[in-house]
Amino acid sequence: MKLHRNAKTTPISRLALVRRMQFDRWSYQAVAEGYCVSVRTVATWVQRFREARAGWKTARPVRGRRRTSPPRSA
Repeated sequence: MKLHRNAKTTPISRLALVRRMQFDRWSYQAVAEGYCVSVRTVATWVQRFREARAGWKTARPVRGRRRTSPPRSA
């Protein structure tokens, strides 16, 4: 995963964010204020974490690229 230098969350902080939601029972608003992100961002990361634990693959293409057919000789 590529991160830019102004990224507010990293994979480690995202995991901590989700743990606070699940184990410490923080509200979405409290976590959002603590990490200086929006409530929508918190909801996105919690949802992605739950989907990953359920075995779903997120943020990946469903199908690969189609290969072009081999050139035909005239």
